[in-house]
Amino acid sequence: SYTYGDKDHNIKVILLDTRYFANRLEGDILGKTQWDWLRKELESAKTAKLTLISSGIQMMPTQKILQEKWLNFEKSRKKLFKMIRDIGNKNVVFLSGDVQYSE
Repeated sequence: SYTYGDKDHNIKVILLDTRYFANRLEGDILGKTQWDWLRKELESAKTAKLTLISSGIQMMPTQKILQEKWLNFEKSRKKLFKMIRDIGNKNVVFLSGDVQYSE
């Protein structure tokens, strides 16, 4: 993660690894170590003017069955959204990629 700017005008950038810890059998895309780290990062970002969370695969789409996306790890997707709500982060933007369908 990275923080840019001063305390009154800062941006927190959080980069997630959705490959190394992914476990399809358990439906977990981040693994315990990364979830614990992410919680700490989100807690430290509560006062950020903007929090960018980056993932190598799509986070929001709910369509396209063959597309690799967080919805394939629905438990993790719900956990991520709940964690953001529970911690109280504001102005969160997701950055993702890996569509490969000329979108």
